Amino acid sequence: MPMSEPGNNARTASSGRSARKEIWGWALYDWANSAFATSVMAGFFPIFFNQYWSTGVDSSLTTARLGFGNSLASLLVAA
Repeated sequence: MPMSEPGNNARTASSGRSARKEIWGWALYDWANSAFATSVMAGFFPIFFNQYWSTGVDSSLTTARLGFGNSLASLLVAA
C-alpha cells in the first residue's frame, strides 16, 4: 500500500505507539526487578544469613561460609 493512501498513517502511528509502550513496559519491569534483587541481596539476605545459619558464630567464620556459598553457587551456574 503506498504511503499516500488514507489509513496508512494511522496504522504506522498506532504501531509506533505500541512499540513505545512495549519499550517503556520492559524498561520499567527491568528497573523494578533490579531494585527488588538489589534490596533482597544487599538488605535482607545478610540479615537472614546471619540470624539463621550463623547465629553465635565468629564473624570471620560467617564471612567464610558466605564466601563458600557464593563460590559454590557460581560454580553451579557456570556448569
